[in-house]
Amino acid sequence: MKHIFTFSLLVVMCFLSVIFADEEPGNSRRPREEERTRQQELSEKRRQARELAREVLNGRQVVVRVYNDWQKDARAFERVSVPLKELSIGLDAVESAFGEIPEFAVIVVTAEDQKDEAVAVVLSDFIYAELYKKGKSFSIWPKHLGKIAEKWHLFKDALGKPIPHATVEIMIASSPYWSTGPRVSIGKVKLDEKGRLKPPKSTSTLCHFCFMLFHPDYCSAPVQARPHIRVDKGVWANFVPVLPVDKWCVFKDALGEPIPEATVEIFEGSNWEKRKPDSIGKIKLDEKGRLRPPESNPRLLSCCFIVSHPDYGTALVERKRGRDPSEPLFSCTVPLVRIGTKADERSIWGTIVDPNGNPVAGAVITCMGVSVPSGGYIRFASTFPYQPQPLRTITDGQGHFALYLPIEQDSDKHGRLVPLASKYYVRIEAPKALGLEPYSGKINSGEETTTTMDPIGHGEYFHTFVFEDANGAITDTNRLRKIEITITYDKGQRRFRYDAWIDGGKFPPGTYQALSPGTKPLKFEPIEVTEDSPELLIFKVRPGIIYYGQVVHGITGEPMPDAIVMSIRDGFVNDVSLLEPNQWDAICSVGPELDPQEPALAPLKEAFKFKKITQTDPKGSFDISFRPGKIGVRLVAVKKDYLGAAQKLSYFMPADETKTKTSEFEAAEPDENGYIALPPMKLFPAATIVIEPNVPTEAEEAGHDEVRLHWFTDPDDNTFWLSDLWATPKNNKGAYLFYKYDLRSNEIETAYIPAGLELTMRVYMLGESRWGPIIVNGIKLDQGQVLDLGRQSFKPAIKVSVKVIDSANEPVEGVAVRISNNISPWLIFMQGPITNEKGVVLINVPQDSKGEFVIEYYEDKKDPNKMHLREGTAYEVGGEEDAGREFTMTISDEMLYQLFK
Repeated sequence: MKHIFTFSLLVVMCFLSVIFADEEPGNSRRPREEERTRQQELSEKRRQARELAREVLNGRQVVVRVYNDWQKDARAFERVSVPLKELSIGLDAVESAFGEIPEFAVIVVTAEDQKDEAVAVVLSDFIYAELYKKGKSFSIWPKHLGKIAEKWHLFKDALGKPIPHATVEIMIASSPYWSTGPRVSIGKVKLDEKGRLKPPKSTSTLCHFCFMLFHPDYCSAPVQARPHIRVDKGVWANFVPVLPVDKWCVFKDALGEPIPEATVEIFEGSNWEKRKPDSIGKIKLDEKGRLRPPESNPRLLSCCFIVSHPDYGTALVERKRGRDPSEPLFSCTVPLVRIGTKADERSIWGTIVDPNGNPVAGAVITCMGVSVPSGGYIRFASTFPYQPQPLRTITDGQGHFALYLPIEQDSDKHGRLVPLASKYYVRIEAPKALGLEPYSGKINSGEETTTTMDPIGHGEYFHTFVFEDANGAITDTNRLRKIEITITYDKGQRRFRYDAWIDGGKFPPGTYQALSPGTKPLKFEPIEVTEDSPELLIFKVRPGIIYYGQVVHGITGEPMPDAIVMSIRDGFVNDVSLLEPNQWDAICSVGPELDPQEPALAPLKEAFKFKKITQTDPKGSFDISFRPGKIGVRLVAVKKDYLGAAQKLSYFMPADETKTKTSEFEAAEPDENGYIALPPMKLFPAATIVIEPNVPTEAEEAGHDEVRLHWFTDPDDNTFWLSDLWATPKNNKGAYLFYKYDLRSNEIETAYIPAGLELTMRVYMLGESRWGPIIVNGIKLDQGQVLDLGRQSFKPAIKVSVKVIDSANEPVEGVAVRISNNISPWLIFMQGPITNEKGVVLINVPQDSKGEFVIEYYEDKKDPNKMHLREGTAYEVGGEEDAGREFTMTISDEMLYQLFK
């Protein structure tokens, strides 16, 4: 009889499934009358199936779970058996079988608990859950069976990858994180090999499911069911806020070693200033320095951190600039080293205090780099080679700080230790609420320091401001709002916008400069403010300046008519070799009054991005005017088949316009008509080279595809006009040779070079020393002649080692070694690699070159009368057979003393 009943139920359930599946919306397009008839038939069949189930199940025993204390333990329950009354379970019968049931206990019925096969068949994969209420009953017949889609749930981690064979605990709750109602655990199931689960269904009162996921390669995590995110037909995604353990973010010290069991406080925000006030929380790293991903942000997007450990100290950590903001964070470098180690002797540490000696907590210390004894400079490695990433840390509650500069890019990882006797360049900013002035300066490594920060307004005096143009005092609020005041004083610079100066206030003595930027800028004459200056400071608009001069032939000195003179911004370097003859003729035919919008000037506009343009008259003369605040960085004179001439206007600015008031700049006051005379601009005859520099793919992928062109003459060349050709701005009143030196990689480029001279041409990749330069010797061309060099490739450089020792044969650590060679005898690299603890550096040198490795000491680079020591050792290499050669440089006791005194 039992088997008969079970078979009957199976028939009923299959029959109902077909009926309800066909009932899905959108499946029927029958005529209205036919559809009405069909629905009546289905309703009758459902009634018959329900009556059959009532008859079969009435009086059978159903196993019920009672969660009578789920607030304390969501997994604790007891099972009892009660008789079914037709299809219903009476809760009074449950209480009779269980005993006293507290109010709001949870009653759950599942198929897996049933001993009666017929009951289990009816329950199928449905779970019924109800709150206990005396006198209540509920039915185990599904109300909406056909309307619940058969959806598989796919579980994906925070990287979007499936999590196969994970264990999932099924919870009845509205949310895995919070719930206003009950929270009970039904049991655990395994995901399949694709990370999928066929989830339970419910049509009872408590019908919300969530999950807890467990996997040995992940941490456990709660999961909110998201059945509306479909990834495939019938498959819906559940995103789990977890990562595999091998993808957890590792926090490493400045030497690249993990920091085990440090405490990390996580803040949401791209940097410290933009962080949210409340942290996500504090997490302790594991024994391998790994951070268990927080559920609210497992990929650590847009986060910054406070890392602390008793053996290291406290540090601020921010994501590097230039990272893809959607990329998970897998590694963090903490600017600390273990206290008491050899590396700790090369760090800085100390206390930041206010004028009363109270510690300043939360002060941010920014460090761009350190200077080493031999004049070298080391920056914190950055994504952008020419925009170094600032390194920052923070003081703890006692005002203590420590900082060590991580060296990630040196000579093949040699010299990871910061050299001894280095100086850290820092800027310290206290929390704004404390009202303390920022501090800038140097801190010596290896010694404890105490830095006192002055209050804002210390040594300041009250001032109000008036601004005057040619029509008198400016009163228009819209114009005043644009004015900014910049004060240069002994602690640096401070800038004040409208809201900060409109009502007056306390400001430090110094040089006050006012500027209204925009399309019609106003620049005011600066004011030197002292302790005795009046309270009211009146700024007057500077009068316009007109520069006039002459363009002449660099060799004969004859005037050059029809030369083009332009004002350009710094950074644009080009020549007119790219212009076709007809384009140059069109430019010259425009006439002396050039309109920047003239179509014929478009090729020049594209090449030079000029702001002002004019043309020389038959005597080679020109004049060009500038509004105050719009002084061009430089003037450039160009003419077809001539190297350009440039003039830095900063050498002929009024004294108070010059920001860097050094002896190299001349105070050039305008005459009574507002004119300033410039020295002649010299154009030298040029020939043209055509070249296609072939940059290796490896260099391109590393971002080192900037190519530079240089050429030089034989040191013994005694051509009489060479001194004028090579004159530097410092020795030539700001005038210098202007020529194209930036070349596009893997493209055909043209460039002017001097005509009538025997030259050596050098083409090299900027910032890339793994490949030597392209060298072409013995080039000598007439004016207007073209030399096509075709496609030229870079040769791999040779890596050699240099060991620096003292007079006692002991290695010298922490000195910068520079290189000078016959490939470019006029060039000594500004920054050489730093010797490691064994006194060794690895250096890339060009093939077939000779020269010397150099160490220098300057007492003061800006003062030629101060001590300057230079010591070196010669080298010569051929081809790849010389790779790995070792060179030894012995430095004198005097050099050693000066470097490390």
